[in-house]
This record gives sequence, C-alpha cells and structure tokens, in this order.
Amino acid sequence: IEDVRQQVKTLETYSAWNPRGKFVLCLFTDILVTQDIVREILRLLFNCEIVNVVVMFPYYETDSLNETSTVNVYTWFPYVPPSGSCGKFQDIVLMDSWVLNASGEHFLQNTPFFPSKVPNDLNGCPMRASTFEFHPFIICDEKLGKGTNMSIVDGLEIRLIYWLAEAMKMNLILRIPPGNF
Repeated sequence: IEDVRQQVKTLETYSAWNPRGKFVLCLFTDILVTQDIVREILRLLFNCEIVNVVVMFPYYETDSLNETSTVNVYTWFPYVPPSGSCGKFQDIVLMDSWVLNASGEHFLQNTPFFPSKVPNDLNGCPMRASTFEFHPFIICDEKLGKGTNMSIVDGLEIRLIYWLAEAMKMNLILRIPPGNF
C-alpha cells in the first residue's frame, strides 16, 4: 500500500496530473493480495480524489484435475450501495474475472471497466452550494433575514440549481458565506 501511496505522490507532481483520469492498477506481486488490501488501496486512491480506477490481482486455484489462473478486477461506486453511499467509500465490488484454464481464456462477465460512477438518481444525497446575492442570478429578500440562508428566494442560477437537484434527486443545501459581499 505504501508503494501505491508513493506512486500517487509522484504522479501528483506532474503537470499532466489528472485525478479524474482512468486508472488501471495491476497488483502482480509475490505477496498474497487479499480483498482487504484492495479495499485499502481503493480507499487510499479515493482520498487522493481518484475514483475511476480498477484494481486487478491474480488468484490461483489448483485441483487434482486442472490448474486455473484468474485475474480479479475490482472497483467501487461512490453512490451505489453497498459499495458507496453519497460519495463515501464503503466497500469494493468484484466487476469481472479473467480466467485462464485448459479450455481457454476469457472474461466471465465482459463488463466495461469504466462505467459511469455517478448515477442519475442520487437518492437524496446532499448537494451543498454557497452563494451570495448577485442580481439577476441570485436574488435575496432581506425581510427573510439579511445574509441568512433563508433569504435566498430566486434568480436564474437558483432556478438552475434547484432544477438540477430535483432532476438528480439530491437534497440541496444552500449557504450564504459569512461577511459582506
């Protein structure tokens, strides 16, 4: 896990660094890779704002008749239980497995590695926004409390953000920052 942390720190120093990119992490090592290690690696990458990532690691199975090699492919989904909830990491998901045995090699599910991580329905997850009065985009009513969250009543951007929150089924939380703007 420390090696992954160091590699991410190195990548962050590059001018082309983009945590919104697509990452494939292959763990081919002498140590036994467990789901707990994959979970910790995905949690580490999430803390570095890396979400579009798959982690692959081998799993070997031998019985008396044949030998099967498998590469398991894991990821997580920030807004889909049980993997995630409202952008909080909860658990990993086995997306697919590549199998090599005497009869050939193939993916079991043939699942795309990078499906959309943000669903259209966010099931009431909070969306927090901070704003201040700026006609005609943000309109406040001082009678409802000067500089308070309740004073935000209308405006082009307010309508847009309410529409977006409604369309994606998010719980909108508007805040006015303290101070004079």
